[in-house]
Amino acid sequence: MKINCLVIDDDPISRTIVCNYINQVDSLHLVASCENPVQAMTYMHSNHVQLVFSDIEMPMLNGLEFIKSLNEPPLFIFITSHQEYALEGFEVNATDFLTKPFTYARFLKAVNKALEIISGSQKEIIDVQKDYFFVKLDSKLIKLYFDEVLYVEAQKDYVKIFTITGKPQLVWLNLKHIEEQFPSDLFVRTHRSYIVNISKVDVILNEEIIIGNTSIPLGMSYKEQVLKMIDPKLIKR
Repeated sequence: MKINCLVIDDDPISRTIVCNYINQVDSLHLVASCENPVQAMTYMHSNHVQLVFSDIEMPMLNGLEFIKSLNEPPLFIFITSHQEYALEGFEVNATDFLTKPFTYARFLKAVNKALEIISGSQKEIIDVQKDYFFVKLDSKLIKLYFDEVLYVEAQKDYVKIFTITGKPQLVWLNLKHIEEQFPSDLFVRTHRSYIVNISKVDVILNEEIIIGNTSIPLGMSYKEQVLKMIDPKLIKR
């Protein structure tokens, strides 16, 4: 699996150097090259980015201010000409600092540090039991009960598990993996991007399913299986 990377630097030469370095690493995938954090923020609102290479000294909004503005920032490797930014950068959990000018070998060292963090925090479902399962989040294992799960939504390389008890858990898995491990008598695919807990469904319409205040799409190719699951609960004439 390749890591989606984004570069931010107002200096086009520096930006080109970093982009070229990224393109030489098989495990990295350059998704965007931005002149400033505003462009990057616009891109990140609708696209999944796991690793950002960002200059610090930029007009309008510098790299440190940018990472502080994000609710759930990806990993950041900062690029700077001034070493004195390092302390403040580590306070915002920067993965590494590259001081200009830096070599390709030093770039690889920073990348390997980021890859180790991503690899160590890969979030996968483990130890599925009869009525509960665990998700691995960073260094923690969090227990969730199947009966608490409302639905699961795919988001590129991740899924979000929505529950009745708190904020969604962001899990590094694909929806097929979830579908294979969740109990098939309780969970059903309604769309290529959604799996729902059939016991939590309030309303089934022609092209959507309602759970609480949430509308979830119901694809035509999945509708038959959904109706088959609720058939035993359907009061008939």
